[in-house]
Amino acid sequence: MAGLTASSPNTSASTTAVWLGWPLLLASGWTWCIGMYLPVVLLQRYGWPAAVCFTIPNVVGVILFGRFMRSASESRALVRRHPMTCVAFSIVTIAFHVFFLIWVWQAHFGLGWTNALAIGVVVTILAHLVVPASNRVMRALGMAAYGLSIALLVGTLVIRLTGTTQVIPPATLEQARATPIANVFVLLPMVFGFLLCPHADLTFHRAYQAVGGGQNGRRVFTMFGLFFAVMIGFTVTYALTGFTWLIAVHFIVQSWFTMGLHLRELQTHAGIKPRAAWLLLIWVGLPATLFANYTDWYVFYGLAFPMILGLSSGRRRIGRNAADTVTIAAVILISLPCDWFGFMGGSEWLLAVPVGLFVIGMLGGRRQTRETAAVGEDGGRP
Repeated sequence: MAGLTASSPNTSASTTAVWLGWPLLLASGWTWCIGMYLPVVLLQRYGWPAAVCFTIPNVVGVILFGRFMRSASESRALVRRHPMTCVAFSIVTIAFHVFFLIWVWQAHFGLGWTNALAIGVVVTILAHLVVPASNRVMRALGMAAYGLSIALLVGTLVIRLTGTTQVIPPATLEQARATPIANVFVLLPMVFGFLLCPHADLTFHRAYQAVGGGQNGRRVFTMFGLFFAVMIGFTVTYALTGFTWLIAVHFIVQSWFTMGLHLRELQTHAGIKPRAAWLLLIWVGLPATLFANYTDWYVFYGLAFPMILGLSSGRRRIGRNAADTVTIAAVILISLPCDWFGFMGGSEWLLAVPVGLFVIGMLGGRRQTRETAAVGEDGGRP
């Protein structure tokens, strides 16, 4: 698969456009992987402690991505070792947005299936327009998308405070049960998922490589973490104030931009042309819209992708051989019902099982030989 188009670390890496553009592009994209609505769910189910459990690992995870990567070459090697995982991450993310754009219009704005479907399909089709854009144009779009979203979110607060228009209250999923022990178990997969999931995101790797990695990468992702924290703060706010037409525009802008980012990566890494990609992803996303709930997607971001990366690259990082495909698949399949019944079914104590299996898996296996470690460093097969 083709590698990322990354610029070398030169004088352009210190310009204002880079230092502001890349973090704002990332903040505009990553916010809607799953994170910019999940605080609504967590607040309603568990109260404020769960929102904190969500925010801290999320922000820390994206900052640590820039610190765990030691160089741009290491980033490229990770992508070469896990091409299918990284491509699958983009496919799942876009399919999630197809689902979300249809689901949210029905759940919070009262639209019928046909109208909601039309919005989801049109936004998905329009997302392919950004695929040919250069890194410079994408940074500018990221800055614009982030700025527009902040303006829309501030406008929502003004509307709520002045009472100038009707506010749609967040749908109540269930009575909050913010017991301390429930929040402890909810925190475990949050830390597990959000610390590892960024390593599967090809948009992260593109940004890290484009600024040359190393110190530049650490600075950019630290700034990104700050911008991201601001966006999460506003998300928690509209979880409490309710939804307005401004929030609806915010949803559309962010989903459109995020889908465009990942369609771009699919063309770069899998050779999938934009029109073929959105047709494929519409057909992936629509069946999910019929059968899945919003929280079901957490299985990908809180279990599957982190488990794959942790038991392969993570074990290699601590000096052990990467787990084989059968072992990783077995751990995920065993963890799946625990994750579902723990997070979606209300038996939070089960969330400790996948994390425990992950820890056991990380400590298992043989130590790397010098030859195996060398192969891993240059991006070869584990």
